[in-house]
Amino acid sequence: MFDNMSSKKRWQLTMFAFSVFFFVVFAGFSPDIGREMSQREEFSYPDSEVWKASDRAEDKMPEEYWMVFQIVMGASEDSVDHNALTLEVFSETAKRNDQLRADNDTSQYFDVKFNWQVQQNELSTMWGLPDTVRSIMNNETPATSVIRYTGSRYEEATQDDFTYVLTALFNIRT
Repeated sequence: MFDNMSSKKRWQLTMFAFSVFFFVVFAGFSPDIGREMSQREEFSYPDSEVWKASDRAEDKMPEEYWMVFQIVMGASEDSVDHNALTLEVFSETAKRNDQLRADNDTSQYFDVKFNWQVQQNELSTMWGLPDTVRSIMNNETPATSVIRYTGSRYEEATQDDFTYVLTALFNIRT
């Protein structure tokens, strides 16, 4: 077939095939060609108060704190005792995390990820921070000595112990 074509026609056919091939390859990288990410719905549960907590945090917090994830336990912004930095609420979060991990129907979908702060594998749950804090307070990780924690074990911890560990974690140098 190519033997009977002129060299100009072969060149044009080659350039056309080349163009089609790269058009198909680059279709995924161009926002004007193919499917766009902006066409997909955001992953959210608009009726869930937990998911709305992020929006409330953005409205009420200064911009420099937007990257801090808030765990809001209350059903609305008017609820009381929903500050995640109190030991009581954090302990409740840890209990919910443990219940979630114990549920085999749910926990089978969690990934095992290496947590660099505690130097061990952890399940990637929604509330993974309790695992980190518990490991540090129970002296199960090298991070305990890195942050120089010498306080009580997790189960006997006071608010001061808890505040010390969280402050040290948020200020740890990487």
